Amino acid sequence: MNQVAIQEAANIRFPMENFIGVWWSGAEHDVLSAGAAADGYKAVTFHNVGRDFPVFDDIQKYVVDAGKAAGAGDQIGNVLYNRGLYAAMLAVEAAKTAQEIHGTADITPQMMRDGMEALEMPEARMSSLGMP
Repeated sequence: MNQVAIQEAANIRFPMENFIGVWWSGAEHDVLSAGAAADGYKAVTFHNVGRDFPVFDDIQKYVVDAGKAAGAGDQIGNVLYNRGLYAAMLAVEAAKTAQEIHGTADITPQMMRDGMEALEMPEARMSSLGMP
């Protein structure tokens, strides 16, 4: 599924409430070309959507408003921005786990694998990171 499939489904008036995508077809740009005809389309993902999370307030304050952003800062809260932030957070947490397991700051790829395999992200930890 991609934006062309969504547009074509809209063109033939396929009932969008019966059209469900997965994470790789669930971003804003996937429905823009279909416009209002995409209303009802759903996609599942593995991260939160929107910008109503404490971590985004901190990014806005300490990065965007401070003039340290790589871009305009207008993508915060968009699906792909959130997906990248979530993936980066998991990578950092896995690296920290690997460092704890092996007792060293300099980890190897094998140690990183250990960290990824042992990673646990309970709700309390997600909340402490501003990503409840």
